[in-house]
Amino acid sequence: MLNTNKSDMKNQILNACKLLIVLSVVVVSCKKSDKDEKDVLNGAWIETPLQNYSRTLRFESGGRFAMEYHHTDHSVKTTLNGNYVIKGDSLKVNIQEMLEQQSSGTVVRTPANSVMFEKGTFSIRDKVLTINYITYPADAPVQTQLNFKAILSQ
Repeated sequence: MLNTNKSDMKNQILNACKLLIVLSVVVVSCKKSDKDEKDVLNGAWIETPLQNYSRTLRFESGGRFAMEYHHTDHSVKTTLNGNYVIKGDSLKVNIQEMLEQQSSGTVVRTPANSVMFEKGTFSIRDKVLTINYITYPADAPVQTQLNFKAILSQ
């Protein structure tokens, strides 16, 4: 009779351990990571409404960021490269280099170390990315807003 109780006790402990393992896997798989958040912005976005130049944002895996300016006469293309981090609706972009392609085809590379979209926040609604941030047009802070439409990948 004593062996049966030990056997039942071992089975109960084994079943409890199995349940704990399953619950641990479920909890870990449901946890949202920073990588999941970056996927919200992942892709290309073009400014709307269009200006005298087109401005495209690219948010890539690994936190890479690029902003491309294409002038309407195609004389100059400027690209700002860097990285980005999001947390909730907060967006931080750090620019590390600027590439400027002249009409001759020559590319001028300039190292940079600047913040883009100071105190930036973002939202996405109906495939439109809205970025709110602060600019200083006359040395006074001004709330600024940009809108970008998602560029659908083929």
